[in-house]
Amino acid sequence: MILELIANLYKPSDRHQSAIKLAEYLNGRDFIIFIKDPVIDVYLPGPGFTQTLYGGSTWDSFLNSAAKTQYSGKLAYPDKYNLMDAIGYPGPDESIIVLLGTSVLHPELDQLNKIMPLIVALLKQEQASIAVKSLAVTAEKETKKAEKLAYQLDIMGQNLRKTLMQQQKDKAEINDLMKKKDEFMNIASHELKTPVTSMKAYLQMISQKLLPSLKDKQLSSFIEKSNKQIDKLAVLINDLLDVSKIQAGEMTYQFRKFNFSALVKDAVDEALNSTSEHKITVHCTLPPDFEVTGDRIRLEQVLNNILSNAIKYSPSSDEIIVNVGLVNNYVEVSITDFGIGISGEQLPQVFDRFFKVQNEDKRFFGLGLGLFISSEIIKAHHGEIGVDSCLGEGSKFWFKIPAK
Repeated sequence: MILELIANLYKPSDRHQSAIKLAEYLNGRDFIIFIKDPVIDVYLPGPGFTQTLYGGSTWDSFLNSAAKTQYSGKLAYPDKYNLMDAIGYPGPDESIIVLLGTSVLHPELDQLNKIMPLIVALLKQEQASIAVKSLAVTAEKETKKAEKLAYQLDIMGQNLRKTLMQQQKDKAEINDLMKKKDEFMNIASHELKTPVTSMKAYLQMISQKLLPSLKDKQLSSFIEKSNKQIDKLAVLINDLLDVSKIQAGEMTYQFRKFNFSALVKDAVDEALNSTSEHKITVHCTLPPDFEVTGDRIRLEQVLNNILSNAIKYSPSSDEIIVNVGLVNNYVEVSITDFGIGISGEQLPQVFDRFFKVQNEDKRFFGLGLGLFISSEIIKAHHGEIGVDSCLGEGSKFWFKIPAK
């Protein structure tokens, strides 16, 4: 009889009722298995068991004692007005078994203890699945907020360009608008950074503590999707923060010698990790040990921005060509794609803040800040940056910095 009652605990849909029936067989009123949450380090009722408990401090004290050894006491259950006898004892893999309505353990509980490892493993798998799904939903919501913010900023940028083109507008009014927009960007980016950092940390904790012991492909898929959504948010937020620093004159650089060919290789490898549909060919005529002086991280950011744009704006072409060489004491880099290209009307605005190539068929993800940030980084290196492009024929972005 008890084996049949225990077997019913495997069904999440009616686990609560099965737990009550098992408790009644053991001369009690209810039965709960508590699992330690790996993120907040607190014992919580396993999925499917009753989740509403009263007198939190009393329960905490009881569970902390029962986690070490068999422990009896009185707990508020099923509501805060009733105190009920209870007995708890530690289970396998940081779990606690609590029997309510009695202070004596039934002899047949030995049958339950034999298969508790399997039950706890099942509950932990369900707990992990719920946590990952919740994170995926949260990440998706935050991404939608960021995309809405990107759209609002895009509209603000378009309105600002129109305003600048209207000579009748007062210069003081334009400066005030710019200041308000910069303040909005700074506040919005800082507000978004905290939840994104927290979500990333939670995902890493779940990956490290739970996934190695699980074989659920769906969980891996949820975590991968969550990470992609969070990475999108991180790109948007970092661009906003960089622009805020540039506008405030607070962008800092660390100038040191480094191998330029190695920098190009790292940037190309990272770009290839983001796509399975494009191939990148590199032609480099620099000596293998050729060094330049500059901020390696910021220059890699420039390469990443241009390469990601080449991939993004080439949905129907898979070829990208990178040329690197030494020309008149300058290290010169060009990145050529064969994508949608840029019209002659839009070319002068390519390196403006919030500029995005307009296309009738697609709306491309992003704020239109990457090339603006890249141009500022190249200027800080006393270099030049530019683009050659024709609509429908692809684009060639290039930059050069002093070799010494």
